Amino acid sequence: MTLIIHIPFQAQTQTNTVAFERFLSVGDQNGPDFTQTELSAQAHFNLGFSTMFLATSLGITESSNFTFYPEIGINDDALKKVYHVVNKPSFRFDISKNWHFTTQFISQLSATLTHNLVRDDFFLGGGLRIGYSWSTENGTKPSSLVIGTHYDIRTGKPEWLPYLAYRHQLSKQWHVLLGYPETAIDFRTGRYHIQLKAEHQGSYSNISDPFEVNGRWAEKILSSQINTTLGLGYALGPHWSAQLTLGFAVDPIYQLADHSNQIVFDYNIDPRPTWAMGLKYRFNKTKTTAK
Repeated sequence: MTLIIHIPFQAQTQTNTVAFERFLSVGDQNGPDFTQTELSAQAHFNLGFSTMFLATSLGITESSNFTFYPEIGINDDALKKVYHVVNKPSFRFDISKNWHFTTQFISQLSATLTHNLVRDDFFLGGGLRIGYSWSTENGTKPSSLVIGTHYDIRTGKPEWLPYLAYRHQLSKQWHVLLGYPETAIDFRTGRYHIQLKAEHQGSYSNISDPFEVNGRWAEKILSSQINTTLGLGYALGPHWSAQLTLGFAVDPIYQLADHSNQIVFDYNIDPRPTWAMGLKYRFNKTKTTAK
């Protein structure tokens, strides 16, 4: 389940609550059953302020999740639970009416945590982005383009990746996002919210109890996938909304690696269906529409 809290300047908070994601397919025919269940909680705070010369906003994303792999076939006790705690503060600076600059820092704990914390349990990353928004005569900004780069782990290991996001508000109901690591199209009407999305997701975790596989030591878990999803949201009231997401993981990767990220074992997971469900909460009272 996923709990998300979102707060812009006046304590506007959006909360995603509780999401389960279950991967239903298995590896190759000779491999082990591979079922993954994730319990997560996330909170996002966005605080903005401005001066005579500069408008700035501070966004902080806090998330934690526990991933369970009941039967993965190799050293189940050492790999059964993986813990992730992520902190992502970001700073946006409005350079002019249309231009803005954003910098983000990532500090993440990701490990099996069967022993005390060590340095290898943590990952530090971040990125830089610059964006431009097109304004209309009435002052609205229906379109924006953001480009940049991030040092991230979406491919399953730390590396520099591009960032691209073109957003366009087609109408009151329709919104499009094209780019990487995420592409999506949203439709909202009344209490309902429908989203079709493709996102590159990944994690990089330390194995607290390294073990030997085929004469080499497994010390890291590399996981990555492109998840294509159809999300359905329904507003239960001015604060709460329910969410259901059905998806399909394309090109999933789950590998064990040594300390130098050289592959020790590959699970050869097939493309597979996924699903998630949960609740979303907004602290600010809004109209009864899905967000």
